[in-house]
Amino acid sequence: MIDKPQKSLRILWFYIYKIKQMKLRITLTLLALTGITLNWRIENCSAQDIHFSQFYNSPLILNPALTGVFNGNIRVQTNYRSQWASIQNPYKTLAAAFDMGLLKNNKTAFLGLGVSVFNDKAGDSKMGLTQAALSLSGNVSMDKNNILSAGLQGCFSQRSLSYTDLRWDNQYDASLGGYSSGKASGETGSSEKFSYADFSAGINWNYGSGELNSKSNDAIRINAGAALYHLNQPKQLFYDITNEKLYSKMVFHGGALIGIKHTEISLVPAFLLFKQGNTQELTVGTAVKYRLSGGSKGSTGSAISLGGYYRMGDAIIITTQIEVSDFSLGLSYDINTSSLKNATGGKGGLELSLKYIGSFGKSNKSKSRFL
Repeated sequence: MIDKPQKSLRILWFYIYKIKQMKLRITLTLLALTGITLNWRIENCSAQDIHFSQFYNSPLILNPALTGVFNGNIRVQTNYRSQWASIQNPYKTLAAAFDMGLLKNNKTAFLGLGVSVFNDKAGDSKMGLTQAALSLSGNVSMDKNNILSAGLQGCFSQRSLSYTDLRWDNQYDASLGGYSSGKASGETGSSEKFSYADFSAGINWNYGSGELNSKSNDAIRINAGAALYHLNQPKQLFYDITNEKLYSKMVFHGGALIGIKHTEISLVPAFLLFKQGNTQELTVGTAVKYRLSGGSKGSTGSAISLGGYYRMGDAIIITTQIEVSDFSLGLSYDINTSSLKNATGGKGGLELSLKYIGSFGKSNKSKSRFL
């Protein structure tokens, strides 16, 4: 026989349990409706696409018009991010891309062609997004300093989740006073994965003048672009409910490299602004780049960069990057400044990027105009 205090505590625990499971179900429904992957803003339950703090090192995710737009002939890029490691089951994202410039020796126009893949998993549900994309850009020289680009991207995407480690209110067993894995969840009309096609487009402007060398270092490189993702607003179908669609996303970005004359130092500011549904995000900051050695025969030599960015209302991002010949290694770390810092202790996301740019034929990276 259970005495009254014990019975009261058990009833109280039961209602707490029910509330928690109800929150979980609401959360999963919101995830299904909005297609959330990375950097979920807990405070307003809005959704965002996958993106990296080193957005300047993930060009094919940033804007399809950046395909093939770099100083060289081929580019291989990888990115890895682990977010909120202080919370159980952190978000993990891995991306890889390959793109190339076609007809780059043509003085008036060239094409860019690229492929990219990424995988993102998050939380106890292992909610994930796997995507493979094909990107194409057209690039026209307006004069010796300005290039305009337009790009298209088509993707095959698959979203998935696992119910194995999730607990539901129907699995509460009063006789046990808690959760029972042997009881059915009672969830119906749900799917563990679904696939869809996705299309995006973008434009970009590049400006380049001056030289990057120790004698003058008067170079100015600027790019600015805009992109619209999810043009077709694909349906999100984890649950057989109303036909919810993935919000289109508007992206605005820009960056520059400004050489300080007669020094080995350059300033590299950048910004990213996007809006998707009710969510918007602005990241601004700059890095200071120091050239350690000059290159020859198309090699860019070596350099090191240190910088900081601020994602408004969310995190401070500390960055560093090392460039040696055709390779570049980037490292960044997010420090939470939002209300989430109470749960994470300020520990945000660790991010790594690795890039290789190769040149062949008559192409010479040191004479190119791209950022």
